[in-house]
Amino acid sequence: MRVNLGGAPPGRHSASACDRAPDLAPAPLGADLGATPPRVRMSRVPGEPLRGEVTGDRLDALETALRTLWDVPADALPPRRFAVPEVWEVVGARFASAVRPPGLAGEAFDAARGLFAEPAPEAPSTGVGHGDPNLAIHLWDGARVRLVDFEDAGASDPAHELGTLVEHLSTRATDRAGFLARFDVDPGRLLARFDVDPGRLLALLRLRATG
Repeated sequence: MRVNLGGAPPGRHSASACDRAPDLAPAPLGADLGATPPRVRMSRVPGEPLRGEVTGDRLDALETALRTLWDVPADALPPRRFAVPEVWEVVGARFASAVRPPGLAGEAFDAARGLFAEPAPEAPSTGVGHGDPNLAIHLWDGARVRLVDFEDAGASDPAHELGTLVEHLSTRATDRAGFLARFDVDPGRLLARFDVDPGRLLALLRLRATG
């Protein structure tokens, strides 16, 4: 398997997980740093992608895999892709340059623009976050869950990662509220994750405007 790394340090994210949590993630086997973009050859990870409703042993294994990853110290890793400061910068710039729509959508637009004009919330980094909430990158082999595709990974915290995971469309058939209840995370940080997500922001603001 070859992984397109873009601007990330070649193999660094997956290597951190491999070093501190053996057999959780692919191991870098070689690299072609002269390619455009640079490429790293990774070990093959057994298992089938998680899909549909995740329950029972599969849900327990998913929890174990995530806890194991989040316990890996971030050390000197850069932030995961689209961490809160990057969301504030990128999405704020889009709202600042966008054309205001009419009606209720315009009111939501104004609220969003005002939100992103404020300083970004604090975003503590306590460990390694994967950065990709799609269940399909979590591989179930019948006994445990492993993770692949670490090109968006980096320093993060469980609340940010959980918020990203449970709002992803791939988890819609799973008991997301029950899964969240398994973790002791700061409710404020979890709420902040929902508030800053660009895909849901306008919908949330419309609900607030009509409530």
